[in-house]
Amino acid sequence: MNCAQCHIEAGGGNAAIDLDFAKALDKMKVIDVRPQHDSFGLKDARLIAPGRPEQSVLLHRVGGRGPGQMPPLSTSLIDEPALEMLRTWVRGMQEKQPEN
Repeated sequence: MNCAQCHIEAGGGNAAIDLDFAKALDKMKVIDVRPQHDSFGLKDARLIAPGRPEQSVLLHRVGGRGPGQMPPLSTSLIDEPALEMLRTWVRGMQEKQPEN
């Protein structure tokens, strides 16, 4: 899986996220951000919902085939090891704590 081929500033994708490997995670516009396209019926969907893989659109897109799948072309199989790695990563993230 190589999302940064398209999901970078000049990559040709239509998403606002920037997954350039040299970009800091907090600058990628992907953590705790509401999707600008489809939320796929996920309750309180986020592109990546820290600590909540079930609410993360990125995991839904990588883990499904059909409309909205990622990568969008030339694949009919889910990359199960990559999906599990992403699920574990998201599950281990800390949710933002509300400021008092």
